[in-house]
Amino acid sequence: MSDRTNVLFTTSTMPSSDTDPVPAFVRDEAIWMKKCYPELDITILAPHNAYNSVPEYAKHTHYDEYRFHYFWPFRFEKLTGKGIQPALKKHKWLYIELPGLFIAEFFATWKLLRRGTYDVVYAHWFTPQAITAALAAKLTNTPLVFDTQASDAIVLKKLPLARKLVVGICRQAVAYTAPSQQTLDKLLYFTDDSNRADVLSKLSMVPYGTSVPSIPRSDITAVVKKYKLQDKKILYFIGRLVDRKGVDFLIKSFAELYAKDPSLHLVIVGDGQMKDELVTLADSLNVTDSVLFTGFLTGKERYGLLGAATVCVIPSINVGDQSEGLPVVFMEAASIGKPVVLSNATGAHEVATDGKDAFIVTAGDTKSLTEGITRALRLLASDANKVSRFTKNVMALGETFQWESIARRRYKALIERIR
Repeated sequence: MSDRTNVLFTTSTMPSSDTDPVPAFVRDEAIWMKKCYPELDITILAPHNAYNSVPEYAKHTHYDEYRFHYFWPFRFEKLTGKGIQPALKKHKWLYIELPGLFIAEFFATWKLLRRGTYDVVYAHWFTPQAITAALAAKLTNTPLVFDTQASDAIVLKKLPLARKLVVGICRQAVAYTAPSQQTLDKLLYFTDDSNRADVLSKLSMVPYGTSVPSIPRSDITAVVKKYKLQDKKILYFIGRLVDRKGVDFLIKSFAELYAKDPSLHLVIVGDGQMKDELVTLADSLNVTDSVLFTGFLTGKERYGLLGAATVCVIPSINVGDQSEGLPVVFMEAASIGKPVVLSNATGAHEVATDGKDAFIVTAGDTKSLTEGITRALRLLASDANKVSRFTKNVMALGETFQWESIARRRYKALIERIR
């Protein structure tokens, strides 16, 4: 192998710009891997979607980007762009696009790999990327690595021969990563005593990372003024407004807390299919004036509100086989020392310690969530030394999620295996 390593990332989640609400962690991973390892040449392959217009090919500072179409007419390519599972749940007709996505992604991956210039294909996540990349990699004799997230493997469990498919891809892969034990367990569901040890031998537990910029006091002041949050204790949530995020439980909990403390204000940053339902819920509980739905935010406003937050809340729940991997907001909040109340369905509960660097509550339990938020608020009102110790513990945990460190860990777990 030459001194340079050519890596092909495949993903179904790739923002078209800095203002695109699609999560950017695959793009950020590529950027930080390139920063840490300049000898890497990274290409990202992702699908088009009807929500944004992007070119077939674009060259960026840290990576090249290719896009492929998977349905015609193109204006109906709505399976990707806002999350495949949420899209399927909202529009059942999008199931007809699934075969096209698999087929188009396979051919697009195979077309790039058959050039013979890539040293490894790195699939994000198991379904559909690891499946399509595995076939393309086998046909071109290219090493395969992949990352599994949340429920991307377990969604296959009802398919015939799913166990053979998952275990077969794991055996083909050189290495793979998972962010948490609950995500890993969904992959191990397909194994048995005869192959579990082999599957585990190639696995590394590595989450995605974060890199929160320094938040100027002026940005915090500006958003507080804009949203009229002066003298408010801010409960902060950011994420897609879908059922597994548990925002309905958060609003119910907030209503109980607000009745006792009118200085509280709930800020919900994000958009999604449940927004109208959540607005209606807030209205029915008579807290509309104290629940702010900002919609999707980026840049100064997003980080300004994070900096202004009193407590960050991650009330995720398990919905069927759907669950969280390791929420980026947890890593962001921890990196700046913010108290976080999180449920035991987030994946973050595996790395946090209740009372030491976070407050862990029972998923889907409004009473437990209310008690967790109360504990966080009580801590902040306690002795300054106690608050300082807690904040230091939180920031020490947050330091482990910095992208520079995570990119190096992912490189060693995946890319270094093929060198």
